[in-house]
Amino acid sequence: MPNPREMSNRARSRFEFEEIVLESRGEAENVLAGLEDLISQFDSATVSDLYELIGITSDYTDNKYGWTSIRDAHATKVREGYLLNLPRPQLLD
Repeated sequence: MPNPREMSNRARSRFEFEEIVLESRGEAENVLAGLEDLISQFDSATVSDLYELIGITSDYTDNKYGWTSIRDAHATKVREGYLLNLPRPQLLD
């Protein structure tokens, strides 16, 4: 299992995912596909689901926020790897 990734408290509290850089395009696309699968099955994917897919420990509040669509999400190449461009998570009912 890969080393757990870490995020700053500021980024976690604001749901800013710019600190999450994935090593390859394939890894980034797998994460996006995993979120799409969850949305397809359960009508939403949570921030906790995202963190689980990339190896970050989640907090209980991460289950309250997420997405019902990530249609416009994509991965962008950056110097360190690939960055996920996701819509801002919304409070889920």
